[in-house]
Amino acid sequence: MRSTSQNPDPAFARIEAIRACAYNPVYYVQYAHARIASILAKAGSARVAEAVAQIAPVIPYLLLVLILIFRRALDPVREASTTAAAIGPQRTEVRLPEQTMPTEIVPLVRAVNQALDRLEAGLRAQRDFTADMAHELRTPLAIMRARVDSLEPGPAREALRGDIVNMARTVNQVLDIAELEAFIVGTDAKADLHAVCADAVAFMAPLAVEMSKTIALTGEMGPVWVRGQPEALFRAVRNLIENAIRHTPPGVSIEVEVTADGVVRVLDDGPGVADTDRDSIFRRFWRRDRAKGDSRGLGLAIVARVAEAHDGSVTVANRPEGGAVFTLRLRPASG
Repeated sequence: MRSTSQNPDPAFARIEAIRACAYNPVYYVQYAHARIASILAKAGSARVAEAVAQIAPVIPYLLLVLILIFRRALDPVREASTTAAAIGPQRTEVRLPEQTMPTEIVPLVRAVNQALDRLEAGLRAQRDFTADMAHELRTPLAIMRARVDSLEPGPAREALRGDIVNMARTVNQVLDIAELEAFIVGTDAKADLHAVCADAVAFMAPLAVEMSKTIALTGEMGPVWVRGQPEALFRAVRNLIENAIRHTPPGVSIEVEVTADGVVRVLDDGPGVADTDRDSIFRRFWRRDRAKGDSRGLGLAIVARVAEAHDGSVTVANRPEGGAVFTLRLRPASG
């Protein structure tokens, strides 16, 4: 009996070849390519041209459909880009949406969100450390103040007392900055701007008198309702007034004007602000004269942070008649 491998039947060999190629994807591609080439060769160039002419009018519509599908698929990516643009030091809680993302992009979005989680944890630890440090410094400063007050009156005691007052002021400003980092104004929060400014003027009046300056509240005398948190706005106005008191010579008049459209202006008739300083004056720890030890450059930074949290703005300009005017603009709210 002869083996089929020595003298195989042609029909049997063809069946075996087909069976061997049945599970090979490359075979199907090669077969399709050969089949298409054969059909085109038989059809001839005339029929090909006729077929292309029939399909050509449909091609633009197919391309349009493909473009619309592609744009539709990228809509979640564009929305994620808008969300990412809103992430910042004051909005570290924002995360990119994963549910609506294409499956291929989800791992990248998840990795970005995990990185944002780590950054938020680091910023929170930094803010907590700053706040804790400021709290811890208050007690020793109070003890030092009590011991200095027990000393014999004289220039040395007054100099030490002045240094302690400046240190306590800096500690309080650092604590304000730490608290305002995570500060968010509620959508239903509102405050009477006139009442806030009246409290701030009354609070700062003793310092103005001590430094031989006058201070007055002008403008609207009735309630002026704005969207905001009263305590935070009080800090902002207080720091604007304190800045005017500390950076003007004796005899200067300071005016706090409240208008009905939710604007506070703190005006003085001092030397004004140099044009080159206007872009820097609201940065933290910025000081025009670093040789002076009575300022750490935090007061106006607090004002800028409060304005930002309230979707408002703060600007500075020089008055035509001399002096500076700081303008804090807030969003009006119904009473």
